[in-house]
Amino acid sequence: MAAALAGCGEEKEAVAEARTEAATAAKTEAPTEAVTEAATEAKTEEKTEEKTEAATEAKIEAATEAKKDDDAEAGDQAPADPNSFYEFVSNPSAYSWDGFGAAAGETFNWDSFALIDFDGDNTPELVASCLSDDRPDAGMQHYVIVDESDSGLVFSEIADGVASAGGYRGTIYYIPGESIIYDLSNNAPTGAPGTTIYSFENGKVEYKEGGYCEPDMEADDPSDWSKGTWYWGTDAISQDEYDSKVNAATKNQSGQAFNEIVFMDKDSMLKSLQN
Repeated sequence: MAAALAGCGEEKEAVAEARTEAATAAKTEAPTEAVTEAATEAKTEEKTEEKTEAATEAKIEAATEAKKDDDAEAGDQAPADPNSFYEFVSNPSAYSWDGFGAAAGETFNWDSFALIDFDGDNTPELVASCLSDDRPDAGMQHYVIVDESDSGLVFSEIADGVASAGGYRGTIYYIPGESIIYDLSNNAPTGAPGTTIYSFENGKVEYKEGGYCEPDMEADDPSDWSKGTWYWGTDAISQDEYDSKVNAATKNQSGQAFNEIVFMDKDSMLKSLQN
């Protein structure tokens, strides 16, 4: 009996120990699984964050490169130098000079442009004109020659055509690469001829010399210029001498008329200046 009880006691102890071990194992395994699961979730979140950060960085880099391209393109299209032909063509009204209409407060819509080498230095000057009919004097065609210099843009304005007042009727010519610009005119009241010779130096059109016929208004026919007095400068000369001086100064009148220049519109000139 005692032995049986002893055996029963041992069995109970064994069962108790087994239960204790099972409980201990369960307690140990539960935290371990929780820790493993938490570590797995943390690692997943870390990878997700890394992917998100990488995507964000890629987007920022792409946006930065795009902005650089845009800035470079904008730089090609619009030079910041205000003393450039490009800027003048972009907005001529931002510039002022002592032109024909300045004293009268007249303004012109400079809407047409060309590049011409007037002085033969292989660097063309810019010529602007107003071809629209709403200019102050529709009979007169104005031109402004623009040159670039170290101190900024240099402007010279000239004009030809048929004046509504004053009796001027004339055409301005230039000899490419020779720094020669000249004006051949017929003047009121008889249409007597006149010539004005200009030089183009340092970006400016400068008066050089000229002559004209002063008709004899007492003659039976004042338009018979052979009876008039011919001048070159202030010197009275013969008509033959006058013609000789005109041909010498204009290289036998070999110039090209300003009114025959093939002009570009604003957008076309801006594109040309980009190249």
